[in-house]
Amino acid sequence: MSKFKLRSIDVWDTLLRRTCHPEAIKLQLARHASLRLRERLYKPAGSHWVLYRERLAVEQEIGLRSAESGFDDEYDLIHVLRRWLFRIADLKSDDEVQKLAHEFSEFELACEEECSYVDPGILSFLTGYPAEKTIYLSDFYMPSEMLDRLLHSKGLRPLVRNGFVSCDIRKSKRSGRLFGHVHQSLDVAPEQHVHIGDSAYSDVEIPGALGIAAVHFVPEWAAEARRIQHIAFGSREALFEQIAIRAEEAARELTAAEPAERSAAFRAGVRAAPLFLGFCLFVAERAIRDKVDSLFFLSQEGDFLHRVFAALFPKRTLAGLPLPDSRALGVSRVSTFLPSFPEPIGHKHLKLVWSLHWQQRVSTLFRVCGLEAGEFGDLLANLGLKEDELIIHPESDPRILRLIEAPPFREATSRQYGKRRERLDRYLDQQGLGRRGKIAFVDVGWRGTIQDNLARMRPDVEFTGYYLGLRKFLNPQPPNVEKHAYGIDERRGNAFALLDSFEPLEVICSSMSGSTEDYREEGDVMVPVKSIHPKATLYDFPRDFQDGVVFATREWRPSLANYAVSSDELRELSVRLWTHISQSPPAGLVRTFLEVPQHDVFGFGGHFDRGRVPSVMEMLFGLFNRRYRNHVILYLRRTQWEPSIVQHPGMSRPHRMMASTLFRLARLYKRGRVASERTRLRRGR
Repeated sequence: MSKFKLRSIDVWDTLLRRTCHPEAIKLQLARHASLRLRERLYKPAGSHWVLYRERLAVEQEIGLRSAESGFDDEYDLIHVLRRWLFRIADLKSDDEVQKLAHEFSEFELACEEECSYVDPGILSFLTGYPAEKTIYLSDFYMPSEMLDRLLHSKGLRPLVRNGFVSCDIRKSKRSGRLFGHVHQSLDVAPEQHVHIGDSAYSDVEIPGALGIAAVHFVPEWAAEARRIQHIAFGSREALFEQIAIRAEEAARELTAAEPAERSAAFRAGVRAAPLFLGFCLFVAERAIRDKVDSLFFLSQEGDFLHRVFAALFPKRTLAGLPLPDSRALGVSRVSTFLPSFPEPIGHKHLKLVWSLHWQQRVSTLFRVCGLEAGEFGDLLANLGLKEDELIIHPESDPRILRLIEAPPFREATSRQYGKRRERLDRYLDQQGLGRRGKIAFVDVGWRGTIQDNLARMRPDVEFTGYYLGLRKFLNPQPPNVEKHAYGIDERRGNAFALLDSFEPLEVICSSMSGSTEDYREEGDVMVPVKSIHPKATLYDFPRDFQDGVVFATREWRPSLANYAVSSDELRELSVRLWTHISQSPPAGLVRTFLEVPQHDVFGFGGHFDRGRVPSVMEMLFGLFNRRYRNHVILYLRRTQWEPSIVQHPGMSRPHRMMASTLFRLARLYKRGRVASERTRLRRGR
């Protein structure tokens, strides 16, 4: 005969444990895309906290009414969700509210299943307290039907088939009335009942005072884990620090046997990971909110960003909500510019390039139009142009205007246009980028030119762009284009210094497969034709850095979900990391930046050797000699990243000091011009 007739067990932190604070589940609800929220809930940032406070108010209101009716201040999930939805959303009918409340409750149960697990010591502990019947006894807002399903999903049905929940009968363990209800329902005397739980008050003091054998179950390891979770949920900074330390330790262990250079690059990626996973979290949140049909990550940086996105959302869901299909798209400015216009290609079209690059070589103009300048030698000679000549403000150079209007140039451009347009159209169709609907593009930045090009090709598609950073737009935006920045948005005047040189970020995000130039047919499939400088394959830093980011993303992923972290909460950390990469870069990044030539397709053309810094003599003689001065200015304009000089391995200290001084002076001059232009525009208004 068993010692006890009845054994009851508290559910949370006794039978089951959560990997996060339960309030996190409520925060997840704020991201539900189908809600048509009332206007008072729309705020620039943090609207999910408004929703959270609204729900807390509903819970307190229902609990108060229950207490006024003679019960305890209990509330059940479905009732709360119905009242909450009526309060925050514009819904048409009771049926719609009931349907959505059911959907939300099922989602909340799914969150509980995902972030809970069976206490590893509870089964052996229970052998010391045998009983004829075992039930669960819980102060909780989910009805027993849902708790039954939760326990069944964890394999606990053979131990405990059913039980009592405070929200079902509006009596709680805290008041002691739930214990009395159990005794009356099961015809059990208090002395025949053993109750096991973690709460010193509700599970020990109260039942003990009623004559129940109360057992306190608080394993030492669980108490410490709960203390850490409480700190982490109370402070996002503490949470992020904990995750970062765990990721760094895991990376150190993983790369212990790796060469020093690979280990350093990998761990640099691990430390920088919140910048990229925060951005991908932003992309997912916006994609759900904007109800986009498909997500396309634009190469060449998009290949890496898509890896991070896939690692962060392996089930293609965010907070239980499905994410749109996503893939990398092999496009570039040069592969999309010419096909993006209606014929004939003329001066007004090319101005969209010249507005971005007011200095351009003649050969670049031909490259943009898919032509080789060498095939037009006679025409160039007749116009007084040279293939490698650098044109200042080509939109106002009469020779360039005559070149564009020359029949040989127009005919050749028209032929290339037809071919490239047809190839790009087929490629986009095959990749699922249709001619209707809402499409989102993801890229590092900086002005969204590729998005503009494709928007002109597909005018009936709504194109939304998500960017790590955006610069001011210099060209009119197509009517079917919308753009959002996560980290830095120059349109709002923030973080100007980080946009002085954005190429370091492009270097660490670049795809090892190169940049798309055109498309070719392989069987019935169009595939991107890519090019990459031979030196780019000699340096492993970007690849190892990216591997570190993806590794760390998997380490961060569970905590981001369990603690309901939003991209807004990661933004400050992301910008700090971006600042650190820009101002105190890893040695491998600087080396790659200096030794892999910059491919400047639309500006000066060709490849630029950033490692060849103007000599001390060129800097000094530049004060008097125009040729030297232009060479120095050109280097400053094309590089603009002072840390590459500070860490340059081949420079003497005087050389480095002189170059750094020129960088600072150039930056001050540039900012002064921008400030002056803003003042002029304000006065003009």
